[in-house]
Amino acid sequence: MNKQFTQKTKVIITGVVAVLAVIGGISSAMSPPEETNEVSRTTTTEAPTTTAEPTTTKATPTTTAAPTTTEPPGPTLTPSQEQAIRAAQSYLDFTAFSRQGLSDQLSSEYGSQFTVEQATHGARQAGIC
Repeated sequence: MNKQFTQKTKVIITGVVAVLAVIGGISSAMSPPEETNEVSRTTTTEAPTTTAEPTTTKATPTTTAAPTTTEPPGPTLTPSQEQAIRAAQSYLDFTAFSRQGLSDQLSSEYGSQFTVEQATHGARQAGIC
């Protein structure tokens, strides 16, 4: 309709727009939206409701001495170990891995580039059986 462009120019512009639309559709189809991942990881359940009438009881005061022993603190993780665990969980959210496959991916130069020790720790702590 626009006489400013020739027929050949119109065909080229239409082709470029179509190619860009296809590329955009493919790239969005390959990476699912973050909302979908969050919904699939969380579930909620409702507690059953009861219609029984409430009962009242008198509370009897009790005195209990606080325990004097304390639990030793759990093992502290290095920042690298924490990052490896988060990366392992992220990979598992995307696809399934064996423990060795996940460890290899975490330590790969094309993956997350963790040390073998950090990658092994991350795979182990990510919950793979």
